[in-house]
Formats: sequence, C-alpha cells, structure tokens
Amino acid sequence: MASDWFKIAEFPKSKDLSHLEAYLAHQQVEYKIESLGSQNVLLYKKASDINSFKMFLNAVNQGVIDINAPASEVSRALASAAKPSVKASGGDARRETISIDMALAKSNAEKQAGQVEETEFAQLDTHQRDAAFSAVNMLLIKAPARLWLSILFIALGVAGFYVQELFLNTSLFHSLTFLPLEKAVASGQPWRILTPAFLHFGLLHIVFNALWLWILGGRLELFLGRGLYLGLFVFTALVSNYTQFFMEPRGIFGGLSGVVYGYLGALLVLNRTYKSPLIYIMPSLAGMMLLFLGLGVLGIIDNFMEGKVANGAHIGGLVAGVIFGLVLTQLRKTGVKSSN
Repeated sequence: MASDWFKIAEFPKSKDLSHLEAYLAHQQVEYKIESLGSQNVLLYKKASDINSFKMFLNAVNQGVIDINAPASEVSRALASAAKPSVKASGGDARRETISIDMALAKSNAEKQAGQVEETEFAQLDTHQRDAAFSAVNMLLIKAPARLWLSILFIALGVAGFYVQELFLNTSLFHSLTFLPLEKAVASGQPWRILTPAFLHFGLLHIVFNALWLWILGGRLELFLGRGLYLGLFVFTALVSNYTQFFMEPRGIFGGLSGVVYGYLGALLVLNRTYKSPLIYIMPSLAGMMLLFLGLGVLGIIDNFMEGKVANGAHIGGLVAGVIFGLVLTQLRKTGVKSSN
C-alpha cells in the first residue's frame, strides 16, 4: 500500500461496502479500497478526511442511512437530513439530532452521562491530529448558525471597541469600566463587574481577540452546548476582571483576552479526558499563547505597544478555565448531570 495514503479501517472481503462508498462519494472524500489477504483495506488520501468514517457510522446508528436500502438512496437520505433539529429524549437528558456535517459534536445526553467514547482520534499521530484541527476550523466557518453565542460575544467586543474610540472619557465609557460588586450595585450599575471584557483599545486588540474567541470558543460552544458555554464565558470574564483589578486597582482595563485564556485552559483540561477532534488544540498553538503570557508577565511585550498588557486578566482567565474544566470533568465522572 502506498505510504502517502492513510489507513482507516479493515473489512472482511464478504462485507458489502457499497453504502460506505456511496457516502464517501457524496462527501467527496478521496479514497480507495485495496485487497490485503482476506481483508479489504479502506485508505484515505487526505488526513483532513479522517473523521468521515466515524461520521458514516454515526449516520447509520442514527438511522439517517439505512443499510438495508439500496446504496443509491444514500445521497437522498443525506440531503433530507441536512437541517439539524433538537428533540427531547425524556427527563433532563436532551439529545440533539445532528446533521452529518456536525457529527463531530457529541450529543448533550452522552456528554452529561460522561460517556464520551474513545475514538480513532486517540490513536492518530500529531501530524494527523493537526490536520483534523484545521478541518474543524473549516467546520466552524460552515456552521455560524450554531455559534450564535460566540458571534454575540464578538459583536459586543466590537461595540466596546467603538465605545472606546468614540466616547472615551465620557460617562458612557466609564459606565462600562470595572467596579467591584458592592460598589457596582451601590451605584446602580451591577453590569460593571462584567462589561470590561467587551472594551477594546485599538483595532488589533479586537481583531486578535475576536479571532481567538472564534477559533477556541466555537469549539467549546459546539462541544459543551450553549448553557455550559455561557457559564464558562461569565465565569472566566468575572475571574479575569477581578484578578486584573486586584493587581492594578487604579488602572482602566478591558478586552476579551482573559476569556480567551480561559477557553485555552478549559480546552487543555477537557482534551485530556475527551479524545475528540472538536476540542483538540495544536500543541504549537497552545505553546505560542502560553509564551505570549509569559512574555507579558516579564514586561517584554509592554516595550512594543502603547499601554500595558493586562497580565492579571490573562492569568486569572487561564486559571478559571482550568478550574472549570476540572470541575466539569469530575462532575461527569461522578455521574452528576448538568442542564444546558
């Protein structure tokens, strides 16, 4: 077998693969099936297609593809299942009926029960996992309707940028800066414990934060579900705001970077337990973000920018994300269900 093809699975030669081949053709996967002794071996040309076999199995298990029907019906079945819907499956275990393109996202009921299964992803090498990371990035671009919370947070960040640009040193701007809870409530502005996360000082500030929030947050929104994802955002925003305030109580600060580091911390923890390409983060990317954090703490980055890096927010957000991931993992291991 050619070394530049990726081995996906082996089947007995008596196994009918016509439905699988019809599915792969519909998904435009470049594949071939080679004979090896008593087995037929499925090979893929591109590492970015590695998840399509798992998605085929999901489609069969969910009844989207009927293996008893003619293989010619596969394309029609996939077309009819293109739109995702949400169904209740009894009690508080809610299950999403996911379209084929979104089959990477585990159902809420499975995640709540802590039964996320080990997949072929755990056996892939680093190069193949990085290819899957890029494939998930493409998935995020194709699924904006499923990421409306991430879109909302980015939109609020853009609004905060314009408030800073157009209304700096006005009452509107100052009504969005940080105040501890007691003072914020006393002033009738309780939102001020959270809103600094949306203030941005400069175009590059909002552009980079929006990019990271989409790449990291989009994964978490799909994996966690909107309820837990919203909780993660609020928790990391509050912790990062308070940490920055305690480190520099007289400074004005803002930005979504504390939340972004919170997402990084949560992903690093969750990826150790749940072997899913949806929450995998490339080690080089995580290392770059942690290096930036370290350079900021050392004060090196301050020499190349106006103002100062909000190191407290970055550290607080990262720690908050790690704590969130650890608590969530432990709750699911002990069988405690969440509602989202």
